[in-house]
Amino acid sequence: SKELHNPVWSELKRIPVELFLNPAMDTRFRALLSNNKLTVITTTVAFTLKTEFHVFDIDNNTWSEIPVDLYSNAFSALPNGSIYAMAGPNISQHFYISQNNGKTWDKRNSPNWMHQPVFRNSNEGYCIRIENVPLVDPEKLTNSLWKTTNGGKSWSKIGDIPNQSATLVLLDSVGELLLMTSNGKSF
Repeated sequence: SKELHNPVWSELKRIPVELFLNPAMDTRFRALLSNNKLTVITTTVAFTLKTEFHVFDIDNNTWSEIPVDLYSNAFSALPNGSIYAMAGPNISQHFYISQNNGKTWDKRNSPNWMHQPVFRNSNEGYCIRIENVPLVDPEKLTNSLWKTTNGGKSWSKIGDIPNQSATLVLLDSVGELLLMTSNGKSF
C-alpha cells in the first residue's frame, strides 16, 4: 500500500538536550515501547548522571516527565510493561523494577558485577556476571551465566561461560538466548 512506501512522520515533542565539548558527556537517548506507552529515556552523563523518562501515553495522547533517581545507563522493558534496570556502582548494584514508568522502583536482590539481564517473560530472566575482575591480566577475567525464575527476586548461577567480554541477546522469534563474545564467537 502507499502508506508503507511513503510514511508520514510528525514531531510529537521536542526534548531539550545538553551538549558538552566532550561528546562522552552529552545526553544519550533510548526508547522503550510497552503497554501503549512510549518512554523516551534521556541520560546526561556530564558531572552527575541525570536521567529522565519522557512518557507518551498513546491512548490518551499525553506526555508526562518523570525524573529518575537511579544511577544506571541501561533500562529495559519486561513483557508485562514494567521497566527494569541494573543500578548503582558494580560493587553495590541492585536490580530494580518499576511498574509505573519510573515513578517508583522496587529494589530486588542481585549478584554484584551483573550485566543488564534479558527476560523471556516477566519471571524468567538471564544475565552474565563477572566473577573475577583482573587488575593486571585481562586473560584472567571469568564470567558466569545466572538465571531468575521469579522476576529478579533471586538469582542462581547456571554455570561458567567463556572468559571474554560477552553479551546476551534474546532471539524472540525462536525463544533462544544467544551469547556473543568480544572475539566474535556465538554460543
